[in-house]
Parts: sequence; structure tokens; C-alpha cells
Amino acid sequence: MKKNGKGGPGRLGGDSWLITFNDLMTLVLTFFVLLLAFSVMKPDYVVQAANSFRNTVAGGITTGGGVMRVFQPFVKPFSDPDIEMEKRKRALIKDEETLRRIKTNLTNIRGIAFGSLTAVPSQGLKLSLPPALLFESEGHRLGIQGREILTHISAALKGEAIFVHVELQDAATFLSGALLSAETESLLRTATVARYLSSLGGVDASRITVGTDRKKGNGNYGREEKTLETKPMDIYISTRPL
Repeated sequence: MKKNGKGGPGRLGGDSWLITFNDLMTLVLTFFVLLLAFSVMKPDYVVQAANSFRNTVAGGITTGGGVMRVFQPFVKPFSDPDIEMEKRKRALIKDEETLRRIKTNLTNIRGIAFGSLTAVPSQGLKLSLPPALLFESEGHRLGIQGREILTHISAALKGEAIFVHVELQDAATFLSGALLSAETESLLRTATVARYLSSLGGVDASRITVGTDRKKGNGNYGREEKTLETKPMDIYISTRPL
């Protein structure tokens, strides 16, 4: 009687695993075929995807005149209201801590009078300083004391993710010449303060803005219209763009 190989009579060869593998692949293919058979096709999604792809390939003109080639998603990502509310709550707590820390640092600066630093709803903190404390005479050059105070303010704001807005309420009392308007003088003074704060490096220049809050009217004042009423320069500090 002739013997078989080492495996003995009836033993399968070394490629027997292919049978199991073929069965597995057949079952996997059947599974995906069933998924496709039971699925519901949504023509609207297909059309939106095709349009989005076509617009991306063709390119679109933006409002600025540039060509936009961004694939626009046709399905909005899921947003959990509870998670979003928790994020906003944490952001508010962080903003309050930042403003509280800045307020503590600013109140310790010598030259800032008590009550000149106040909290403004939806705008953060407002620091009101008399122009006579910052500028020389009636011009828009910073004095020694003004530079010292602004240096301390910049140090108090260093490293904080905040925005600064410098505003002079009315420059009618600070005209340096009959031909200068109150608006022009206001802008010169606010720009001087903003430029100096930017040069110190405590706050990024892109986060500093200036503005005026004139009296109603055209804002033009002659030298004879000057008044003795003192108008402060306001420095707004906020964790949000102003």
C-alpha cells in the first residue's frame, strides 16, 4: 500500500486557509451588497455634491475679485447645544478673570485716580484720564508723566489677549490753532497714545484702535469757542474687538 506524504492519508495541503478566506470575503461582499440594497438614495445630496465639485473646479469670483477654490460642504456639521453653551460659559468666566486681573494691575499704578477705572457693560473696562495728565500744554505731545503712566498701563496689559480702543470725547478745549477742528485734535491725541502703547510692545498694534466721540454738529470750533470744561481721554479695554 502506498503511503501519502508526511501528512498521512486524508490530510489537506498547505493552502487550505484559502477556503476559509474565500468564504469570509464572500460574506463581507454580501454584507455590503445588502447595505446598498436597503439604503435610500437622496438625489438632493448627490446634486449638491456635484454642484459643489463643479464650482470648485471652475472657480468662483469672490467679492474682492479673487478666485475662490474651496470645496463647500453640503452637509452642516452636527452641533450640540449643550456643548456650545458650556463653551460660551467657560469663555465668559475666562474673560471675567482676565478683566479682573487687569483691573487689579491698573489700580496699583501711581497717577491713576480712584474712580477713573470703571466697568462698562459689554465693553469691558474704561480708564478715564485727564488730557492734562498725559499731554504737554494744549498740544498733542506726551509729557513725562504721560509717558510714565502709559508705560505702566502697557506693562499691566502685556501678555493678555485683549483689545484696546482709545477715544477722546471732545477736543474743543485743547485746540492748538484756530484752523484745527476738534475732530482733528482729538484724532491727533488718540493716535499719539495708540502709537506710544504700540511702540512699548505690551499690546499688539493690530489690537489697538482709535476714535472720537464729538459733540453733535460739524465739530469745528474757533479759538473763541473754547470752554473750561475738562473732557477725559477714555481707554477701553476688552476681551472682544471694540
